[in-house]
Amino acid sequence: MEPSGHGFVESRLILGRVLAECELNAFRSAQTHLDELIELTPPNPSGSLALAQENDILQGMTDVPERWGA
Repeated sequence: MEPSGHGFVESRLILGRVLAECELNAFRSAQTHLDELIELTPPNPSGSLALAQENDILQGMTDVPERWGA
């Protein structure tokens, strides 16, 4: 039998708030860990070079069918 009345509605509202708070806390925790990881990661001056090389590789992959005459 389904519960009815204001108690049921209030219980659902409380449960919704608790779940929302849990999700917010999980997000904040993940954001904190990400921020810590970013702080611990040394700067990569060759990052732009690596990105350029990656772009060249990707461009080469898309050019392959043209090279084969496809």
